[in-house]
Amino acid sequence: MKSSRLPAILLTFALLCVIVLGPQAALADTDPKFVGSWYAISFVLNEKEWYPETWDQDLVVTLSSDGRFSWGGKFYDNFTGTWSALNGTELQLLVDNKDGTPGSEEDAVRLSLNQDGCLVYVEENGPTIIFADHAPNRAVRPEVIRGENVYQFSGSWVLTHIFVADMFVTTEQFAAIDGTMITFSLVLDGLDAYVSFRAGTAPEVSQQFKMKYDNGTLVQAQTGGGNYVRRLSLTDNGMLLVEYCPDGSGQEPLMFYFEKAE
Repeated sequence: MKSSRLPAILLTFALLCVIVLGPQAALADTDPKFVGSWYAISFVLNEKEWYPETWDQDLVVTLSSDGRFSWGGKFYDNFTGTWSALNGTELQLLVDNKDGTPGSEEDAVRLSLNQDGCLVYVEENGPTIIFADHAPNRAVRPEVIRGENVYQFSGSWVLTHIFVADMFVTTEQFAAIDGTMITFSLVLDGLDAYVSFRAGTAPEVSQQFKMKYDNGTLVQAQTGGGNYVRRLSLTDNGMLLVEYCPDGSGQEPLMFYFEKAE
């Protein structure tokens, strides 16, 4: 009887080993210092740097202690797979196939730990991305509010931010991304608007517009040919939003944000 039970006992013991020791084996290559969420804080492509704090969405890699990972967010489709620590400074990510089976090591994604404690991903013929264990500071796009009267708009204003390609960027950040430094000043005196605009090394353009008060905003009284200011709006943080069009065609305006000049 005892001998007949021995195989069953050994099988039960083997199953227990799988249950108890299996997870430990899976965790052997998941270095705990890498476990957690890693956020893109620097994105360099074609020698130009993008600023994640200005994005409308984070790019995040999450490494779980069970050896699984997820990657998704800005500029990338979401994908999942398994990860392992090759040594104390390198990671290997195997992306799941579409049918859910494990990916091949030939197509592995490699990340390395730099001296600042960040993970670095270098995509062939693509970007270099720096991931940190904290989210970037989010630049909040101000909300438009209704002005009580025309005099709330009066004063001298200077361009500080631009909203472009789903990014709320400073003029310096825009220059780093686009290569063009924009200077833009605006003086409002009642319903008279005086504009000075320059993009890069192009000649400065100075114009005068006649505005009219329209339900808490200012709109240009005339929209003939040439550059024009379509609408001026106040924001909840004291800025002035200027919707500026390159012509009178009614196309989507550029969104410029101004602060009061000191």
